[in-house]
Amino acid sequence: MMISLLDDFLAAGPLIAGQLRASLPEKVFVLESKELAAITEQQQPVPAVHVLFRGFSPKSANAAWEEVELRWATVVVVRNVASLPSPASSELDAGPLMSRVIAALRPWVPAIDGAGPLHLDTPLGPAFKAGFGYYPIGWKFTARIPARPKR
Repeated sequence: MMISLLDDFLAAGPLIAGQLRASLPEKVFVLESKELAAITEQQQPVPAVHVLFRGFSPKSANAAWEEVELRWATVVVVRNVASLPSPASSELDAGPLMSRVIAALRPWVPAIDGAGPLHLDTPLGPAFKAGFGYYPIGWKFTARIPARPKR
């Protein structure tokens, strides 16, 4: 079933999370932004992939539709306290998981009316805190939003 961005502009988030849950090993926690609000760093499960909305940009429009580019991020989270404060050891765990995330989402197309496939986008930089390594992967895709019929 296709979803319209007119009904849920953030519909890609649960779809991306679902694709990752279906493609990644069961031991990897896939968390959406609504679930992240309740997690503190002490409660952060690992390994994990967070799915976050990064914004959108209008691209083109006519009387029938408007095309937008939606940006999302998947953030791979790993923990390895053996190397504190260096991130080197967590990179060893993050790299293979990042590759699996990319394989799961490229060139996947979310079930959204008028959507194209996900493409890699410039991510935010990695972060390291309290033994956790956070490795963002940027994503973008275009979708057409239909104009509502006039009444």
